[in-house]
Amino acid sequence: MRTKWKFPVYFSGLVLAITVTAVSCSRESTAPQPQSVSSGAPQKAPEAQVNPSWAGQYHTDALAYAYSKLSKTGNVGTQSARCRVAIAAVKEFNKSYRKANGTTGVADAFITADVCNPVNAAGDIRAFADETTPSYSKAGISPQATALLEQLRRAVGSHATPASIVSTANAIQSVAAATLIPTEAAIVAGAASLAISSEEYWSANAHNWRGLSPVSGGLRTQLYANELPTGLRTSTADDCCGGIAAADFAGFLQSVLYSWWFGPVGWEEAAVRGAIASVVAALRWLF
Repeated sequence: MRTKWKFPVYFSGLVLAITVTAVSCSRESTAPQPQSVSSGAPQKAPEAQVNPSWAGQYHTDALAYAYSKLSKTGNVGTQSARCRVAIAAVKEFNKSYRKANGTTGVADAFITADVCNPVNAAGDIRAFADETTPSYSKAGISPQATALLEQLRRAVGSHATPASIVSTANAIQSVAAATLIPTEAAIVAGAASLAISSEEYWSANAHNWRGLSPVSGGLRTQLYANELPTGLRTSTADDCCGGIAAADFAGFLQSVLYSWWFGPVGWEEAAVRGAIASVVAALRWLF
């Protein structure tokens, strides 16, 4: 008789053990898992990947559109008057670009005619962008990225030919892609793209813009050259537009660094500022 009641007891114990184990496993699988906590310093959030080469294409297309509008205005005598036509064209171009590419349009607020306000009775306009060395440290850019951007800035403002500057920009872009974190590599690539656009566009089209001017291009070149920082090219002997390219680059890069400090890179704003800086510098240099 003793062997007859032991089996039910053992069986019941086995069932209870299996049930407890199953409940325990179920709770472990559904319970919230502890989150890992980084002990390192705070890092910027990763940004969406962009194709920075569009900055140069935007620059080229915006300048071409502004020129097409200026060429239809007739004899508008002052820099200020021509500037208003050109800035309106950039704003119109940016709206069509934004619609085609689905961008947010936050840069519209930066496209104003205030930059066209005359500074004297002749209707001349002031420089749009500061062409001095940008504040890389305040933007939180790494030393490696800073070195590459500074090489690019100096190349743009050098006495080298446009072809040589384009070659240098391409080489710097390649180094950035191989050595920097993605966002910093994109910043260098975007700046290189704009630098290439500026060198190629103005070396091919400066004479067309100068042809719209009622004032001697040589005279305007000399007046503007006197305001350039020491070390930048000031002669049209090597190429026409070192000062314009330097202004383009400064306007674009300063905007990129400023937005990078506060959050995601404002690519559209930077492209708009680069185009406006280019137009303003061209009007001051060539008109």
